Amino acid sequence: MNLNHILSSPLPSWQTLRLEGVDGPVCTLWLSRPEHRNAMSHQLVQELVECLSLLRERRTLRVLVLGGDGTAFCAGGDLKERLAKGASKTREQRATALRAIELLDSFPCPVIAMINGAAVAGGLELALGCDIRIAADDAVFALPEVLRAGGFPGGGGPVRLTKMIGRGRTSLLVFSARSIPAREAFEFGIVDQVVPADRLREATADLAAAIAANSPAAVRAAKVLIRGSLDLNVADALQLSRELREPFEDGPDFAEALQAWRDRRPPMFKDA
Repeated sequence: MNLNHILSSPLPSWQTLRLEGVDGPVCTLWLSRPEHRNAMSHQLVQELVECLSLLRERRTLRVLVLGGDGTAFCAGGDLKERLAKGASKTREQRATALRAIELLDSFPCPVIAMINGAAVAGGLELALGCDIRIAADDAVFALPEVLRAGGFPGGGGPVRLTKMIGRGRTSLLVFSARSIPAREAFEFGIVDQVVPADRLREATADLAAAIAANSPAAVRAAKVLIRGSLDLNVADALQLSRELREPFEDGPDFAEALQAWRDRRPPMFKDA
């Protein structure tokens, strides 16, 4: 892959996605099928994989925000399309959706899910692939597949939720298929912050700007550590921490942070 070409070339346009701020430190990626509550059609998940694969190579990017156009974050899979296209296309789409969630999970810089309206089924699983979830106070969350699809959530939702909130609460959500409001999702630990709906974009932008002002190399390394620690025992996680931390002891960002402290000014970190 020619990295210089990726960094200098404009990104393509997509029919089901749109981007804001792609050349800056904070980029917002919008799921954009508002007339379908951003349901995950085959085209949307394909375009999402393509878009995330390109964005992850942009070293100027420090924070990615994932949002949904219109009145919903994402209402899950496009059931009308699945009925029309049959089982083989449904399996193909599920595999592509899983790839999109994995790309969010492994994205080099932090990803914030900005959740308005419904985050249901695959839509919630997309949000669970992000590092941080900020929800409007009128948002609704559910994993209703055992009721609406005759199966269980196939995008890793039960796995990620069990690690996040434990077996009991995950079982409650998956087995009952019930919806929960944003405040209850916050109490469960599914979302990290709940704000008034009319302040959702502002609150997300403030958090993204605060993250983007920090050392991008350090933030990226911290993400590797936090993500990696989920699957390691304590001793191995501490070893990973030491290995990731070592290059920062006398690195350029450390020097800049000290100089900024001496100069009584904010540090100016270079892109990772």
